Parts: sequence; structure tokens; C-alpha cells
Amino acid sequence: MKTNDLRKRKTSYYRWQKLRLEALLAVVQRKYEFIEIIRRSKTEKDVIESVVPHFNISLRQAHYLLGLELCQLGALKYEELQKEYEKVLRYYQIVAPNKKKL
Repeated sequence: MKTNDLRKRKTSYYRWQKLRLEALLAVVQRKYEFIEIIRRSKTEKDVIESVVPHFNISLRQAHYLLGLELCQLGALKYEELQKEYEKVLRYYQIVAPNKKKL
């Protein structure tokens, strides 16, 4: 594998990890609001249309969150997620130093 290809794959991986963790951090401390939105929504589309602006996340992040089982969401700890997020940011800056904003 070429070095450039490896760098692109690492950049893509860390970019997804960053987005995933941002979504989890946005919801984990307010999970009851997230669950309430799910309960009152009739369709997945309704959930997404409510969750995206409510938590200020992207469509991709909303779809990721909807794929989680509620027991997974309940077990997450904000502090652990924050540490993992900071670690991913450091690696992302190493792998893609020229990327200013995702």
C-alpha cells in the first residue's frame, strides 16, 4: 500500500471517529431528551428531522445514533468519551495536519 493511500485511509478513519464521538458527546448527557424525541416520533425520518437541529449534529451522525441500542447509550460515560475524543483529535491532527476543518 502506498504511503499516500495509507494516509488517506487513516484520515478517513479518524475523521469518522471524530464525528462519531461528537455525536455521542452531544447526546450522552441529554439522553433522556434523545429518548423522548424517539418516543414521540412516528417514523425514523421524524426522529432525524428532530434530532439534527435539537443536538446540532449532521444527518450522518443522526443515523449513527439511531443505529445504537439504547442500552449502549445508557452505559456511556461522558468523561470517557471526552478522553477518547481528545485522543482522536490528536491523532487526526498528526495524520491530516493540513486539514483545518472537517
